[in-house]
Amino acid sequence: MDFSQFQSNQFWYQSDERQAQKLYVALCLYISAASDFAVGIDLKNNDKLNWSTTASYYSILHSARLIIFLAVGDYPQQNGHEDIRNLFRGQNRSGNTNLFSGNWLKKLARNAGFQSSPEDKFTLAQLCSYYKDCLQFPNSDRLFPTIGKILKDAKTLRNNSNYDALLMAHEWHHKQVEDDFIKLSNSMSDGAKLCLKISTQCFKSYISYASEIDLRREETKYLVKHYIAGRLYPSISQRIEDQSILNTVKECTRKLDDLQYDMENIKDSNNKLDEFEKSFLRDNFGEKQKLMHDFNRDVNNLKQDIKSVSNGSYI
Repeated sequence: MDFSQFQSNQFWYQSDERQAQKLYVALCLYISAASDFAVGIDLKNNDKLNWSTTASYYSILHSARLIIFLAVGDYPQQNGHEDIRNLFRGQNRSGNTNLFSGNWLKKLARNAGFQSSPEDKFTLAQLCSYYKDCLQFPNSDRLFPTIGKILKDAKTLRNNSNYDALLMAHEWHHKQVEDDFIKLSNSMSDGAKLCLKISTQCFKSYISYASEIDLRREETKYLVKHYIAGRLYPSISQRIEDQSILNTVKECTRKLDDLQYDMENIKDSNNKLDEFEKSFLRDNFGEKQKLMHDFNRDVNNLKQDIKSVSNGSYI
């Protein structure tokens, strides 16, 4: 299956700057998956089991999104994660094979002239085919359904552990529930580790074989290695108490950390890195700028709402 004609990928192919931005989005998804995995372990080790479960769950979700995004240039982001879960299960709610499409990019790039096509739909089998036939990842058809099974169970258990007060209040010192929370946080962390390893292999395969980066392959390897070492590892180190967790993360990310590139084919590497970073500065990546502006506005609105009540005589 070739996704190059999907409107989402055409959006990213329209300029060198947009292609750099696609790589940047992929790195953001990957860094989010790895960081949440590390935080999940750290919380688990500190007996914050329900929040460990949530962090691990979102690590799994980010890994799943990355796998889709690399192929399609978009991913489903609706229906309470139901679409992405069903996609990796290869079926819809009724148990029938179903077509799926992305909708994250439509929201991000609505002001950039992006128009999605109703014909840009795909199945799990087609996603597996892309990784097998185009990116030389032969085990995708066995590993991707595993992600679907994990997401199916993980979503329900994550909701139970964080939404149901009758369970949450008994996480500590309860004969049965505490033991179940320990088992759940351990299993969710193991699931996040497995999914991070799968997404790492997918990312490596994309960097190594995707036709869209044929002319920039060595440069892309260099940039990804730089960001793994310069952005991912330091951010994790700052967020965890037990620094040995970083070694656990590196076990999962090793295939990207070990990427080899030919420096002779990367002329003026420092300038290449500068150009890459300039492509996703807020002034050059309008969609990112708007997202951050809206986030800042909403944070300030919440702060003001709370302040206005706190300064009153209501309590």
